[in-house]
Amino acid sequence: MRHSSRWLIGMTAGLVLFLSPAWALASVLEIPGNGTTVSGIGVISGWKCEAEGDITVRFDDEGDHIPTLYEFPRGDTSGSCGDANNGFVTYFNWAILSDGEEHTAVAYDDGVEFSRSTFSVATLGEEFVVGAAGECTIEDFPSAGESATFAWNQSTQHLELVPEVMDPMEPGLAQLLSLALSAPGPLTSIGETADLLVTGTFDDGSRQSVDGTLVDWKSSDEAVATVSAGVVTAVRGGNATITASYEENTAELVISVWIS
Repeated sequence: MRHSSRWLIGMTAGLVLFLSPAWALASVLEIPGNGTTVSGIGVISGWKCEAEGDITVRFDDEGDHIPTLYEFPRGDTSGSCGDANNGFVTYFNWAILSDGEEHTAVAYDDGVEFSRSTFSVATLGEEFVVGAAGECTIEDFPSAGESATFAWNQSTQHLELVPEVMDPMEPGLAQLLSLALSAPGPLTSIGETADLLVTGTFDDGSRQSVDGTLVDWKSSDEAVATVSAGVVTAVRGGNATITASYEENTAELVISVWIS
């Protein structure tokens, strides 16, 4: 009988050890990650296999619970959960939190804690920096002999990677087939500007950015928005269609100006 008891205890302990990793991975607060530093406009995100109620996040055990969108598709979690609709996410301006201090993020399901992390915040001294501009180039990145240029993006409050700009007219390059035009988002104040991105698709299947100064620009309503050298400027509320033309190819994009 004594041997049977020892055997049962050993099997139970082994079963607990075997099941623990799967249980621990049933819910994760991924961003902000433990020990990381965050800045600018970003996301709070993670996943939980089964939610009993609303998924919320709270910082430093004070203030209101921040609601998140649950059942966001996460195909990478289907192996642990048996389905993919278990992500949670919301936007957050990290500069709202104090700079340089250690913070704690706690994730809750229907008010019950299920995950937490400790992280730091870095800011530029303001909750939202307006009117700043600049770029920098990092040598030997992402690998030795290469370089990458980053430019300030006001809408995300980050330095963003700038695509390598190529002139399709340069000898030896593939033929330009079509253009695509994109913008960071709507303009929300008179005089606000945004850089438009022109992307060309070539006959070798590649896609490259096209220098905006080489493109012919036109606005359908300059009383709403003007455009020059790839920079659009808000004049008043409304919508204007921006047309980019280059090498017998054109692309159009509707720019919205929202004035509160």
